[in-house]
Amino acid sequence: MESVTNCIIFKKRMKYLCFALMVFSFANCSFAQLAKTGDKFVFKGKIIGQDTGKLHLGYVGIDGKYHLDSCSLVNGSFEFHGELNEPRLASFSGNRKSRRVDDPNFTDVFLEPGMITGTFVADSFKQGKVSGSRSHKELEIFNNRYDSLREKWGSTFKRMQEAQEQKDERTVENIYNDELVKFNVENRKVVYTFIEDFPRSFVSAYLLIGQTHVLSSDSLKQFYHHLDPSVKKSTYGTEIASFISKAEKLRIGNMLPNFIQSDMNGNKISLSDYRGKFVLVDFWASWCIPCREEHPYQKAAYSKYRNKGFEIISLSLDQEKEKEAWLTAIKKDGLPWIQVCDFKGWGSDVVQAYNLYGKGIPANFLIDAEGRILAKDLRGQELEELLSKYFQSLTEKQ
Repeated sequence: MESVTNCIIFKKRMKYLCFALMVFSFANCSFAQLAKTGDKFVFKGKIIGQDTGKLHLGYVGIDGKYHLDSCSLVNGSFEFHGELNEPRLASFSGNRKSRRVDDPNFTDVFLEPGMITGTFVADSFKQGKVSGSRSHKELEIFNNRYDSLREKWGSTFKRMQEAQEQKDERTVENIYNDELVKFNVENRKVVYTFIEDFPRSFVSAYLLIGQTHVLSSDSLKQFYHHLDPSVKKSTYGTEIASFISKAEKLRIGNMLPNFIQSDMNGNKISLSDYRGKFVLVDFWASWCIPCREEHPYQKAAYSKYRNKGFEIISLSLDQEKEKEAWLTAIKKDGLPWIQVCDFKGWGSDVVQAYNLYGKGIPANFLIDAEGRILAKDLRGQELEELLSKYFQSLTEKQ
């Protein structure tokens, strides 16, 4: 999956979205429902070209918590032990040179109960050979299909990289808006075809989780129902089911779930208290540059329509240690509307209720005077343009 991630993280893309790391999102969602017992697994093997040092294996265990195990190489050999109650994607790394997912000493391994063996080459972990895990073999099939796609588009990625190095923003934007749009269509087709070909694979469920914020609710349900019942019952499967359930509640026209959070002065703010107003519920954080780039547009809309019945409630995903940064950002950006924060970051109950895991911020919902969802994820001048239409329509009705 690291190759998929690398293809979409371009400068232009990051202007619109701050991503939460998927592995930590999963670890903090509904995994607490897992059984407390499982079957043992052993993951052992060799690192060619390295005799000593530390290796690391990260995965979500049967307790629903993220485990980061370590072991020492002995004459190039390693051995990990643990328990799993189903196949689980794990990160496997050695002496990493960076935190990037394309680091030469980092790769993914699909673990499952039983004996799994692997042979890896130092500084080339992704070319490693793994046996004993059916799920990992299926992951290799997907990776091979994706590698073929990357090879087909190799010249485009090369031109993109060269343009970025030369700070040629026009070329970067042209490639992003034209060729990479076409690539992403083919990329998703590779994912969807794999899911259709392997409905009994836990890899399919894992890949489908990555598409929850891309697919429409109806399309997501179709792919989910295509999965084998055993896969639907897995942690990945139940995560998809939970997402679908929440997404149904967040459809345009439905009531936006209520929340109660404290503002900067400790006052309790309830969304339901603002019935009778059009309200933009906006999710952001002091560290999220794309979020703060939206503030000038929001300020323009707020200035124009606040006296006509429009309000903004901004919910920050800053944590307790970032409280001062949050307050400073509010002052620096000159935000005159309601600011609330529970300082739980991605662990906030509102994040779960509003289905933000895996989606990231900025994110927002515009609701009408009754509290029904009118629009989602408005960017730039879209907010002001939409408000103009609604208030004009209300005036004409009067």
